[in-house]
Amino acid sequence: MPERPQYRIIYNWDGAPHGYSPAPQSMAAFLEKAYAPLEDTQVDALFWSCGGQGSRWPSEVLEFIGEAEGRRYKSASAYTGTENIRQMYDRGEDPQEALIQRGHELGLHVYASIRMNDNHFGGAQVGDLGSLLRANRVEALRAEHPEWLLGDRTAEWFALSWNMAIPQIRQRRYDHVEEVCQVYDWDGVELDWQRHAFHFPEDEAYRLRYALTDLQRAIRRMTENLGKERGRPVYLAARVAGSLETCRRIGYDVPKWVDEGLVDILIPAGNAVTDASIDGRRLRGNLRGHRRRRLPGIRQQSSRSLCRSGRGGREGHSQDAGDRQSLSPGRSVRNIRLQLACQPRFEATAADDDRLDGDPGGNRQDLCGDPPVRPA
Repeated sequence: MPERPQYRIIYNWDGAPHGYSPAPQSMAAFLEKAYAPLEDTQVDALFWSCGGQGSRWPSEVLEFIGEAEGRRYKSASAYTGTENIRQMYDRGEDPQEALIQRGHELGLHVYASIRMNDNHFGGAQVGDLGSLLRANRVEALRAEHPEWLLGDRTAEWFALSWNMAIPQIRQRRYDHVEEVCQVYDWDGVELDWQRHAFHFPEDEAYRLRYALTDLQRAIRRMTENLGKERGRPVYLAARVAGSLETCRRIGYDVPKWVDEGLVDILIPAGNAVTDASIDGRRLRGNLRGHRRRRLPGIRQQSSRSLCRSGRGGREGHSQDAGDRQSLSPGRSVRNIRLQLACQPRFEATAADDDRLDGDPGGNRQDLCGDPPVRPA
């Protein structure tokens, strides 16, 4: 098992900086916009979203963004966000490679964040697939295999989500994650199971939970083997629901994942927005004893703000949505690194679980001190 990394805050980006400059966006402008909110803060890792349906690089698994519509777009924002990526490749540049390199120059770990079952179809139903395909809003595979979708066997809004009980779909998700990890020199990969958390027919998720565990296990073995080839760990993070009960209902067998060492960083969080019901203390207690290994920390976070007042300061300054709230760290656990994320953009973690373990006032800890020593 690799030594767990110790991050004070993880910053999760959805790739939006590609849309922050008019096309063509220079690589320098892209990197400046991607890292401007992170420099001189207590952020130690960037989780970079690799997109939803399509791929943001020439892929052998998913369609390259902009390809289906022949690089003709229905809006200026779609043109800007997509063409700023496509034109970088046209120039022989690779934004993912540059993003990782720049992050390492800044002393950050950089992860690929992969949405395992992304659904941005606005509640469309199976009967809408034809029109959605003509409008380039779904990939051809969904229209060709509607039987691989959840359809009327789940909440209406998520009818077009993939049914993870289908072996072909699990294989496709594995192939995508494997490609993401092999093509680029990420420090790790996050499996965002919460985007979106509808993977099985309603009322069958607990029975079928072994299917997601098998996929989680296969990806873990792949990252372990890749780490051996590279001579350093390739960490595996997973975003799950905010309680074990909800995890069971969705199909996440979190205790087994912890027992088998199938995850390095566990991130309990909402489906797509803040989940104020996350009970870090109870989750910590429920997972206690599931592994004998002593692993670092649990941390709860409740806002978007970052400390930019220098080492040791406490004043927060938001670089995301103007929030002026303060970080609210939680408590540590010796079983596995947990990150309790009430806000999907950030997850703050304990840098020192010895210092916090048994400290009922753990939410008073200062996150703006010197950065922890992380594995190379």
